[in-house]
Amino acid sequence: MKHIEEHILEQYALNPDSDAITQSDGITKEYIEQHLAECHGCRETLERIRTFYTNLNTKLESISEESATSTQSIARIEEHIITKEHSDLQFYEELPMTFLGKVIYSAKRHPVAAGSSTIALIAFVAAFYLILTPAKMDTNPDNLAYDEDNNLVIIRNKEYEPLWKFPAQTVRDINMKYVFSSKPFLLSDIDNDGKKEFLASAPTVNDNNNSSKLNVYDDDNLLKFEYVPNSPVTFRERNYAERFFSHSVDVMTNMENGEKLIVLNSSNGRSPSILSVLNSSGEVLGEFYHFGNLSVMFRDTLTDGKEYLFLAGTCDVEEFEKKKYSSYAVFVVIDPSKIIGEIESSHTPGFGLPTSPGEIYYVRLPLSDIDLASDAFRAGALKASQSNNAIIIRAMSGDGSKSWDFDYTFDRNLVVQAVKASDGTYQTHESFKKSGKIVSTIDSTYLNNLKRRVEYWDGKRWQSNPTVIQHF
Repeated sequence: MKHIEEHILEQYALNPDSDAITQSDGITKEYIEQHLAECHGCRETLERIRTFYTNLNTKLESISEESATSTQSIARIEEHIITKEHSDLQFYEELPMTFLGKVIYSAKRHPVAAGSSTIALIAFVAAFYLILTPAKMDTNPDNLAYDEDNNLVIIRNKEYEPLWKFPAQTVRDINMKYVFSSKPFLLSDIDNDGKKEFLASAPTVNDNNNSSKLNVYDDDNLLKFEYVPNSPVTFRERNYAERFFSHSVDVMTNMENGEKLIVLNSSNGRSPSILSVLNSSGEVLGEFYHFGNLSVMFRDTLTDGKEYLFLAGTCDVEEFEKKKYSSYAVFVVIDPSKIIGEIESSHTPGFGLPTSPGEIYYVRLPLSDIDLASDAFRAGALKASQSNNAIIIRAMSGDGSKSWDFDYTFDRNLVVQAVKASDGTYQTHESFKKSGKIVSTIDSTYLNNLKRRVEYWDGKRWQSNPTVIQHF
């Protein structure tokens, strides 16, 4: 099944009653609604987009024009809306390429430090310097910018000069991807030679749609290696032959030997999902299989001070077993250096593979009474925000017409500290209550009840306190 592109789902989320939302893409509103009824992956993406805009509107409405200057207002928006990854997102601006042009451009960008006379003086000095010194461009990749209009990733040096351009299919959705902690493009020195490689998990314009190929380029824009996740995948005698596509790529350091590890998470939009671990030469070291879409991947530290990989999303084992309440929001804590060979999650056995001590924690977030009262819902988890002292995971659910979510704040020992409902969740809860589907009230008792019901998998059964998985 071909998934609907995120920019189309975004238009639908913002104005579902418009008949013109998809004219330029050649598909109809009826097609979208029929596809959403059948595709859990696209429904999950739609609910994430709706939640994002609901939270955004809430934050914007909370800013008082009378009580804050424009600068303060912008700062408040960034504080609440933009994640750490998203704050580094830069959109492409054509920069002057000559030395003289760059000096004048720099002075204009800092008007407080440089008045008009200063600019003239700098220009004169720069012109004299240019005569005596030949220009030499730094060719080492340092940062990325995005040209959404032309679907280009711009690889730039530390002076923000373009070195080359990477044509991709998904640049116009890049803002939404970073909001959801997806990182399809990355610059990182994977071989410790002092120069950064460019890693792209998103398809190029020449690839098939939803291509899952990881391309890695050296600092000269030469393809260093490529990797395609293993497919098809078999789970409990059912074959999943759909093309797997990648959500995010990152680079971590092996805690034992200091070597760089490339980590890539992929899925077919639903179940199952794969975490691939590669070395700096592109050799596959291990693959971790999970039944449920773990589409969100990020790094964070625990109380031991070490950095671990977090995978967040959905567990679909109960759905596979045809239980009524089937989908749960979960997150898994991984040490990628211990993912060696093909292994499976200890909580989703059925791939016919061993487990690994690289899977350290498996945490399940509880279903709310809204979930239980909904005729059809889809639960998932993502990273809610960046915090120095906490790990905040958002449990998201939706039934196609409404969405609701709860933020769970964990300390570095993975003990739940607090649970918070969004404004949209209060509204959805009230509508369910008015219709007679639920009778509860979202108050401190309600939220504490959710907090107490967070569970930790020990390898055989669920525990109420943080428990490291025992691999039997």
